[in-house]
Amino acid sequence: MSYRNYLKIGTEEKEKEIYRVMPGYRLLEIFKKKKNTLSKPHLWGDPYENFILKGRGRFSNGTLALIGMRDSIYGQCWTINIESDAMWRIYSPDKNGVKVRTTIKKLFESLYKAISPRTRDVKCFIGKVEYYKKEEEENLLKKIYITDSTGAGIAETLLFKRRAFSHEKEVRLIYTADKDKAQPEIFQYNINPYELIEQIVFDPRMNEYLYQLYKESLRKMNFKGRIMKSGLYRPPEKIIVQI
Repeated sequence: MSYRNYLKIGTEEKEKEIYRVMPGYRLLEIFKKKKNTLSKPHLWGDPYENFILKGRGRFSNGTLALIGMRDSIYGQCWTINIESDAMWRIYSPDKNGVKVRTTIKKLFESLYKAISPRTRDVKCFIGKVEYYKKEEEENLLKKIYITDSTGAGIAETLLFKRRAFSHEKEVRLIYTADKDKAQPEIFQYNINPYELIEQIVFDPRMNEYLYQLYKESLRKMNFKGRIMKSGLYRPPEKIIVQI
């Protein structure tokens, strides 16, 4: 593995913990099917996602052409934010979500190990998102070389997002498929969820009965890590006021 597979991530940051919120039923699917799922950026809802590859490339003779890799790149979004009210309300709107924890290194290596040794160095990447102002958009194009033979240039196109989203503090797992083949909307690869997932935290607003059902199901699946319900909205047990 080359240092170029970690984009905007220093050596000391590889062990940093990262988090992802998902529906509870999807977590059970991960343990049952033992697969992680990446998706094409156009499914993420923000029309600015992948805006660089959505553009056109210009050859030295002035000819314009669509960028070949625009439909062959996949990503998955995580965050270094441990927890926030906004995280639960946005990604768990039905109050039935769950947050999982891993590290940058574990997440990347789960993908890297699943891909053929012949191509994984130019197809597998992980990086921190950089947040830019609208007026900086043009300068971003000068920082990226999409024809980079390492594959990092293509991957870096997914690591720019508007400043309004800077609170998300995202880390993205990125995979690029073969551009000369029709690609499905999602990309799945085999994982060992017991090695990848270190901790599971359920939505603080989740119904207690449902929480216990999920917890019991995960224990029956032999998950040994910590399972808990977030205490974000739990009031302090004891308040002493000076009068």
